[in-house]
Amino acid sequence: ARVGVHYTKIGHALHVIIIDHTKEGAQETAVTLVGLVAGAAVARALGESEVLAWVVFVGLTLLHVWANWHGVGALTFSWLNTQRAVLVCRHWVETGEALTPAECAARERLWRPPLLALRGPRLGVRLGDVCPTPSMLRNLTERFGEANYLLRREFSALSARPLIAFRRGATSSDALRALLHTAYLEQSAEGTAFQRAQQAWPRFAAALQRAGWDEAGVRLDGCASARRCEWGSRL
Repeated sequence: ARVGVHYTKIGHALHVIIIDHTKEGAQETAVTLVGLVAGAAVARALGESEVLAWVVFVGLTLLHVWANWHGVGALTFSWLNTQRAVLVCRHWVETGEALTPAECAARERLWRPPLLALRGPRLGVRLGDVCPTPSMLRNLTERFGEANYLLRREFSALSARPLIAFRRGATSSDALRALLHTAYLEQSAEGTAFQRAQQAWPRFAAALQRAGWDEAGVRLDGCASARRCEWGSRL
């Protein structure tokens, strides 16, 4: 469905997806027939040679994977997942400009999602992971005020990943705010990064809309965890 939405605007998505699936079925039938004819010809040419059969099989498999890789890379999505949000936020902090969906798609990499899962911001962690002590919870809630997330760096021997806990009621916009905060955190101290992110948010959200993004937010259901917590006066 998401590939179908790629080819049209939201208002006509269902119509185009139905047509696209119909065309896809016809194309698959035609390709299957061509594949049967070509496979029979190749099998006749290979004869009884197992070595040649394995060489052709491995070569065609690699060609298939390469074609799929480039085909998926050619798609441009107008909504933000974690990888695209990180790219957009970092570019904004560095240049003060918002990437368009096409520019962002050109910068996406197949290996970045696993890398972000290992070394990037951790979204939706437990409150105790961000604030292991009552004094730290008090300090962070005072600093973040009414924000729907709390954030601190995970200082360990292996990494300094930002840990982000979401308050109950947090939206996709809050997730994007938190990622914008982490982008500023890469260049600023913890005390000033939050203020810079808060001040930049209205301009950043407006710039994303002008650049062609559907909404200024990261889909929380696509995060590693959609856990929500409670703290402060809402307890």
